[in-house]
Amino acid sequence: MKYPRWKAAMDEEFNSLRKNATLELDSLSLGRKLIQCKWVYQTKVAAYGTTYKYKPQLVEQGFSQVQGGDYHETFAPVAKMDSIRLVLDIASSKH
Repeated sequence: MKYPRWKAAMDEEFNSLRKNATLELDSLSLGRKLIQCKWVYQTKVAAYGTTYKYKPQLVEQGFSQVQGGDYHETFAPVAKMDSIRLVLDIASSKH
C-alpha cells in the first residue's frame, strides 16, 4: 500500500471485525461461491478543516450470500441514546 495511514486504519478495522466475531475467514466449501468484498474509504474532517480520522470499511456483496450457508444471524445497528432523545424532543415540541 502506498499510504501507511490507510494501511494502519485497514489493519485496525480488520482486527476489530475479527475480535467482535463479525467476520470469520473460512475455507471455501465445495459447490459454494466466493463472496466478493471491497474497501470503502472515508476521511473524517473536523469543523475547522483538518483531517482527524481515516475510516475504512470492509463491505461485502450481501445480495450474493445465502442464509445458513454464508451467515447464520443478522446484525441490526442500535440507535444511540442521544439520537433517541433528539427524536423524542422534536416529537414533544410539535404538540
